[in-house]
Amino acid sequence: MTSYEIKKLRVRQLLLLNGSILFFLAASYILQILIDITYSQMFIFLGIVTLIQSILGWVKRNSAKSIFPYIKQVAIYEKEKMGNVE
Repeated sequence: MTSYEIKKLRVRQLLLLNGSILFFLAASYILQILIDITYSQMFIFLGIVTLIQSILGWVKRNSAKSIFPYIKQVAIYEKEKMGNVE
């Protein structure tokens, strides 16, 4: 994989991750306005989501599987670079 391809994949990964963070921040703000949710309820919900995410990460362990193919390619590249290929 060339450095140009890696750079292109990294930019896509950055845009996807930052875009999803912005989307979920906006969605949580809109939910707090539209639906009367208290901060404690929102933090409990975020805690549950974080717990589920950490459990899934622990179950998947070193898997490079992802919904988006370019994130999978970046993960495979990083594993090859570190010497930990499945």
